[in-house]
Amino acid sequence: MELFDAIRVIGLLNSDQTIEYGAQLLHIIETLHDKCFIYRDLKPENVMVGGDGFLKLIDLGTCKRLNGTEKTFTMIGTPNYMAPETLAGKGYSFPVDLWSLGIVLYEFMGGFVPFGEDA
Repeated sequence: MELFDAIRVIGLLNSDQTIEYGAQLLHIIETLHDKCFIYRDLKPENVMVGGDGFLKLIDLGTCKRLNGTEKTFTMIGTPNYMAPETLAGKGYSFPVDLWSLGIVLYEFMGGFVPFGEDA
């Protein structure tokens, strides 16, 4: 099941659930970054919940390999989860995935994204 659908079934997540899912997502993102890949489209629709409760990242089509200091300029991802530097078009790197993770965590507990919910 997509994490997006699971959240709709479960409802708002409590602190412990948010910490658990957040830690799993952080581990996934760190693993990609350690291999020099930036994900660029982290959102609940791109995460599956396995029968064991562990998360799995899907839709790796937006990933890009970067060296440690390189930036990319492609405007790609879902606007409500994009970091400001992505939208500014001045180049971005690995930290944009952490911004998206923050948006996802906010959505877990609040039920909506903090920016552009009505857009």
